[in-house]
Amino acid sequence: MIAEAGVELVADNAPGRGPVPFLHAARVHDLTVLDAAGPDAAPARNAIESALFDTGRPLLIIPPQGAQPPPRRILIAWDGSARSARAVKEAMPFLRLADNVTALTVTDEKDLSLMTPGADLKAYLARHAIGCELATLSGKADSAAVLIRSFAASEAMDMLVMGAFVHSRLRQAILGGVTTSFLDDCPLPLLTAH
Repeated sequence: MIAEAGVELVADNAPGRGPVPFLHAARVHDLTVLDAAGPDAAPARNAIESALFDTGRPLLIIPPQGAQPPPRRILIAWDGSARSARAVKEAMPFLRLADNVTALTVTDEKDLSLMTPGADLKAYLARHAIGCELATLSGKADSAAVLIRSFAASEAMDMLVMGAFVHSRLRQAILGGVTTSFLDDCPLPLLTAH
């Protein structure tokens, strides 16, 4: 999957590397790939958060059941934020190879009035010869994480692209959130960026 997308990566299993050399290596590679870690796996979870916040590079998290290379059906969790835009930009090598790209926006959960609309994302991707379908779900009944997870499963998506931690980390720790939900339980490969 990675080689086909033309992405240089650093893996988390390099022998003799501690946290700082790992972060240094990640900063000069295109993508970091880590195994998913549930909420109770503190060292692995710390590595994920360090890679996400301290490298300036995107992170691909692989769920426990693995992944089917290459991802042909990609879901973008689009809230129109700068972090969502960055995640999409970082996912371009994968998006170019996909057979289907869908951008899902969950409304009614947070204020999206200042966010870039999905139609603008669709036009941006079209300029890169990537077709994109738009989908919208209302978050009144369920949380955004539940809706994204359900949509990804019902549409048989192979990868999720999502910006990370739009809310402050303190608010995320207290209230939870979409990023925390997917870090706690990653049902499909997740490409994320901060």
